[in-house]
Amino acid sequence: MAYLSPGGEMTIICPHARSNRAVQDLTHEWPPIVWESFLYFNRGWRKANGLEHFPYPTKCDFDFSYGDIPHPDFNEKSQDEKSFAVNHYWNGAADVHAAVGC
Repeated sequence: MAYLSPGGEMTIICPHARSNRAVQDLTHEWPPIVWESFLYFNRGWRKANGLEHFPYPTKCDFDFSYGDIPHPDFNEKSQDEKSFAVNHYWNGAADVHAAVGC
């Protein structure tokens, strides 16, 4: 993500950390991703949280919007039920969706 041009945008969709898909493939890098992972790519957030030191030497400064994609088994459920499943159940979320820009 260090090579995103100024004014550029990209969409990232990856398995949610609480999805079996995030940990089943031995070639996947650790740690799994949750939407909060993207906070570390925002300079203002790192500064506000005292994280301008090692091991966070990144110089990137991306803004982002995000969403969790619930598991398809919850498609017919209410938004409250989907949100509860994403936040409390293993496999409640299938993917993390982030729109990143600078």
